[in-house]
Amino acid sequence: MVDEGGSTARRIAEHCLQVSSGLGLTDEQVETGLDRPAAKAARVRRCHQAAGTVLALLALVACGGKDPQTPGPSAPTEPGASLGLTAPGTVLDIGETARIPLEERTAASDGEPNVIDLTVTSVARADPSLFDDIPGTPYFARLTFTAVSGDAQRFFPADVVVGWSGDTQLRPIASPAIVDGCARVGFTAPEPPLGSSMDTCVTFVVEPGGAPLDRIGYDDNDTYDDQEGTAVEWR
Repeated sequence: MVDEGGSTARRIAEHCLQVSSGLGLTDEQVETGLDRPAAKAARVRRCHQAAGTVLALLALVACGGKDPQTPGPSAPTEPGASLGLTAPGTVLDIGETARIPLEERTAASDGEPNVIDLTVTSVARADPSLFDDIPGTPYFARLTFTAVSGDAQRFFPADVVVGWSGDTQLRPIASPAIVDGCARVGFTAPEPPLGSSMDTCVTFVVEPGGAPLDRIGYDDNDTYDDQEGTAVEWR
């Protein structure tokens, strides 16, 4: 690298010496009537300017510097950016899967975002006789969730899974959590192994005279927010 730089410097110096002696003028410059001394002076100035630029770059490279036009390192990516998260506002069919980051308020495991795959597998009207003193029409929404990253124990379906009866948003009933044929469960041990899956079920009750439960959503009041039209929905 040093020898090549020295050879380049010598060639530049020799060329500029030729120009300064008047040997660098072209026929075109003569035919245009340019004054020979003025043309020669202009070429000498250009030659030395170019030589200065080249030598500065050679010095930069010899010192271990970087080409100023060489792109720098790319900006670091956000955690979870490569996980293929489902875009806010996505509408899915029953049985399709969304990849969802859990609420930001939850702690991450080893710096990784808490991410699950969530599938609504079915939505069906339940037997009212299974419930005591609950007016309205009960529905079971069955879900499967899988640990993808971080700590899937942080998934609490009763906090983030919602239903819609027409334009009315419904939250799962808090009690009973376990009904014959529908148990709201989750991982009990912290940081379940990645790839672990669990089936769970939540119960919604549509008030008397209300529209049938026609869709389920993931609404964390943050990235996925029904009020802003960004909840993920299954229909």
